Amino acid sequence: MNINANNSLADQLLCECNAMARHAFGSGLVIPQTVITLLNTCKLNKLTNKDTQKPVDASTVAFPSIIALHTALSRLVSPAKPRTLLLILEQSQKKRWWSFLGPVPIIRSLILMTGIFLVAWIGFSLSPKVTGEINWAGGQGVGLLLDELFIFFAAGIGATFSILFQVNRFVVRGIYDPIYDASYWTRVVLGIVSGVILAMLIPLDQTGPLKELTKPTLALLGGFSVTVVYRILTRLIAAVESLVKGDTQTIIEANQLTVKAELEASQTEERSKLAAGLMSIKNQLATGTDTATINKNIDSQMSQLIPQGIPEQQ
Repeated sequence: MNINANNSLADQLLCECNAMARHAFGSGLVIPQTVITLLNTCKLNKLTNKDTQKPVDASTVAFPSIIALHTALSRLVSPAKPRTLLLILEQSQKKRWWSFLGPVPIIRSLILMTGIFLVAWIGFSLSPKVTGEINWAGGQGVGLLLDELFIFFAAGIGATFSILFQVNRFVVRGIYDPIYDASYWTRVVLGIVSGVILAMLIPLDQTGPLKELTKPTLALLGGFSVTVVYRILTRLIAAVESLVKGDTQTIIEANQLTVKAELEASQTEERSKLAAGLMSIKNQLATGTDTATINKNIDSQMSQLIPQGIPEQQ
């Protein structure tokens, strides 16, 4: 019985219990006596080889017993997931000619796509017009297009190889979840784009330690590791931003230095005037100038120190 939206929760749990029990016995796991008792209670021990997808009628089994069996088997087969084991069991019962490509649809699709990219890449490499280099200035027409497609298929090989390797590990461990299939295809597209970007836009250093790298190699590496290309582009953007910010910061600092210098010059001038005024008062005191003249001089100096609009304290 294939799981769909019309099945009851008990039916789904029994199907998953069936898949987990077969996986546990087939893998040689030690089955506790409590689990064997629950298998007998849920009547899964009465299934034949033709009933791999059709457990007993869930209405004849107590729901708490189904929950207990499902929980016990989940712990037993961990880290494998019940949904993954059920999917693999269902796929193994479908006798189709392409089943040898993999146990789940995503594996078969990725293998098929990898084969297409590989055959196309080899086929394009046989053309005398393909050089493996992108010459934006001198290349044109069919030759340039073939070189670009050659880079594209190299990036595709790297992208599909990376995702296929990762998904295959998930399937082997029993933790593959089909709800993430869309994200795997998204990563394939991202890998192809990153490989093309790395090969076409990143210049090669012909004198450095990486001088042996070629454009197709860069495309394959870029397709295999999307994060590397993302970090390269992020650092390039940060470098460009730092140049712009650096110029702006230099102008701001220059303006601040100018204002500071003008302020210091103005303060120096004011101090000089104040010192001259104090010296004048000192000379007047030494020569015995009358008090009225001295007070008038002091008031003149005070008026220069106190801003207008602030009354003098009496």
